Amino acid sequence: MIGGTLPELENIADFSRKTIVLVGESHTFKSDRFEYGNIIRKQKFIIDLLKSKFGNEHTCFYSETPEEFRTMALTTDDIHSGVVLKYASTQIPIKLSSITCDDRDNSSCDSEYASDILSIFDNPSINCIIAQLGLFHIAEIKNIISQIRPDIKIIVVNTVSERQFLKVKSDISRNLPLLELVKIETPYEDRTPEEIRRDQQILFDKILEERRTEGSHFDDPTDSFDDIREPESFNDIGETFTVEVLQNKQGNKVYKCPICNIISGDGAPKYPTNTSLFPHAYNCPNKNKIPIEPV
Repeated sequence: MIGGTLPELENIADFSRKTIVLVGESHTFKSDRFEYGNIIRKQKFIIDLLKSKFGNEHTCFYSETPEEFRTMALTTDDIHSGVVLKYASTQIPIKLSSITCDDRDNSSCDSEYASDILSIFDNPSINCIIAQLGLFHIAEIKNIISQIRPDIKIIVVNTVSERQFLKVKSDISRNLPLLELVKIETPYEDRTPEEIRRDQQILFDKILEERRTEGSHFDDPTDSFDDIREPESFNDIGETFTVEVLQNKQGNKVYKCPICNIISGDGAPKYPTNTSLFPHAYNCPNKNKIPIEPV
């Protein structure tokens, strides 16, 4: 299995209990061949495993891709999520998000995503939902669903690689609910346990020093990251492009791409290294680059 074991999924025994599997991901493009192939294989494995347990007719795949982009999503292989969505559509029922790009301009829409996912259970034959979501949505959506429907079993599975975590390590270190999930859900990797532990400690020490320098701190200084890789690339922030800075209707800062003219939500200015928060046209050369503000 790509990405190691998924014991919580493999050990599911009660197939009559309503279950939601939140699959945390980073939008991965075909140009990144290694990550692209791995995340597709891991997510396909999750689909196959769950439909084999719950049954094809009792399992549904949810994508945060807006319904308005269904045709494009099911025909492109430029981004991994389209490939996985197309595969899922040949195996089990699928639902694309009711949340539009305009909705995302105003907020993260986590409450709306939670309601959209829960609406799938209006079909009484569905017992398991596989929800493919950007990693930064996972913690809040999990919390919202747990409060609304405490009877539902929620399992979080991470399909973000170690290298992808590294790109957003600063954002993760400041998001405590997500940080707790990151500690639990180890991203897929290919190192030995000894190498993992060594790199974890090196990376944790560097992040802790950064936060001390900034005047911040961890609640528990004995904590350590259990999951990010390659400390030698710690300061590598990747390619960038300069944005146009705007305000949305709520007065929050948003970014506009000067090439494809797509406007981000307010998450992109807050977490600029998380490139999944700034969508672009499928052929935009700024896609997957880090936005920076003009000097």
